[in-house]
Amino acid sequence: MRPVIALSDIAWHQLVLAAQRGSRAALALDDGYDSLADACVWADEVRADPGYRWASHLHYLNMPNQKTFTMKTATASRKPIAPAGVKCPPRDCVVSAITYFLRCA
Repeated sequence: MRPVIALSDIAWHQLVLAAQRGSRAALALDDGYDSLADACVWADEVRADPGYRWASHLHYLNMPNQKTFTMKTATASRKPIAPAGVKCPPRDCVVSAITYFLRCA
């Protein structure tokens, strides 16, 4: 099992039921993904496609060397807030990309 699949499976079980329901609804929109673990490998799958080269730096987030962190979301604005110590330029990492694409949705 690839590490990203194992981690996404663990993450799935940490989601509250409402988040699981919302995730299932989003996954149902795409025929190719039956689970969060399946969808989490999408960036790896398209990495070699020249059409997605623009998004390669949105695939990851460099974290400071610490044991734990908390990711918070500003509910009213649906804006993810990066953990303390994370440098995330606007629209230039996965956290800011999520914010951008949520606003586009």
